[in-house]
Parts: sequence; C-alpha cells; structure tokens
Amino acid sequence: MTYRNINYSDFHQQNQSQNRGQDILLGLLGGAVGVMAMDIFSQQIMPMFESDDQQQSNGQQEQSQWQQSDALDSISVVGKHHRQQESSTAALGRMVYQWLTDDEPGQETKSMLSYGVHWGYGIAQGGLYGAWQGENAGYDLGTEVAQGVAFGTALWLFGDEGIVPMLGLQKGPTASPLTNHGERLTMHMVYGAATAAATHALKQMTT
Repeated sequence: MTYRNINYSDFHQQNQSQNRGQDILLGLLGGAVGVMAMDIFSQQIMPMFESDDQQQSNGQQEQSQWQQSDALDSISVVGKHHRQQESSTAALGRMVYQWLTDDEPGQETKSMLSYGVHWGYGIAQGGLYGAWQGENAGYDLGTEVAQGVAFGTALWLFGDEGIVPMLGLQKGPTASPLTNHGERLTMHMVYGAATAAATHALKQMTT
C-alpha cells in the first residue's frame, strides 16, 4: 500500500489564496452597497438639512471662487483636465471616451460615463477594503464599521483631497467652500461604514 505525499505548505498557501479571493469578492459586493448608501445619503438625506437659500449661497460662493485665484486653487502636477462645473468622475469618463473614440461625448453619454466611473471606483475600493479586512478578521460589527469609517476618511483625504486634484480632475482645496469639503468627507464616511457593514454581513453568511 502506498501513501501520497502531501505538501501541507502548498495546501496552506492554496487555502490562503482562496480565502483572499473570497475576501476581495465580498469586499466588491460590500463596495456596491457602500456606493448605494453614499448616493442615497447625498441625494436624499443631505438636501433635507440644507435650505434653498443655503444651496443658492453655496453655488454663488463656488462660482465666485472659480473666478478668483488662490495659491491652492490648483495642485495638479499634470495640468488641468476638468471643465467648469464638471465633476472628477465626469472628467475622467469624458477623457477615456475621447481617447477611445477621438470624439466629444453627448450629455447623456457624459452622465452614463460619470456614473460608471463613480460606481467602478467605489466597487474597486470595496475590493481593497475586503482584502485589507481579510488580514484583520474576527472583529465584531461595531469595530468593523468604525474601521470602515476610518477607511472612508482615508479615501477622502488621500484620494478626494490629494490624488484626484493632483491629477487635474478637480479643483484644489482652496477653490471650494469648507462646507463642500465637509460634505464630501461625510459622504465618504457613510460609504466606508456601509461597505464595512455589508462586507461583515456577507462574511457571516458565508462562514
């Protein structure tokens, strides 16, 4: 009778790889939930706390700051790539479309491209969260949600406030009112909390 030699090291590595893949997949799904929560919060909840006069005032302030120039209105290292009243996701979507087709997208196409970039980025960051959280498994829901809020805050600080304007996809920090920065921070915190909660729930369902 012969016995097969089993390489337990290879088996352990294969099992770790499978677990990492599952963590990323659950994070991607959690990221989709996070994007939905972020959109609901920004489109339905935030306007409830802002009067029409405040919205008009913010719009006038943003228009005024666009026309003026401060030291950190642009921190891009590759030039300006966004247009006036164009979001970073719309700018990136338009640039990719122009690169692929050598043509200017229509308004409806611009909106679809912007949503595509927004959702793609949010889902991808959820995968990153899932991979990171897989290395720190075993926490309760409250702890993971707190970590999700910290994750969302980091995305806002390094992404929304740093990398995105440095790539010329949106204005620099001094070109927008402080209220805009606060709103975007809150939106990212909501995204992080929802992503963490959904990923935790999905992980509980699959174990």
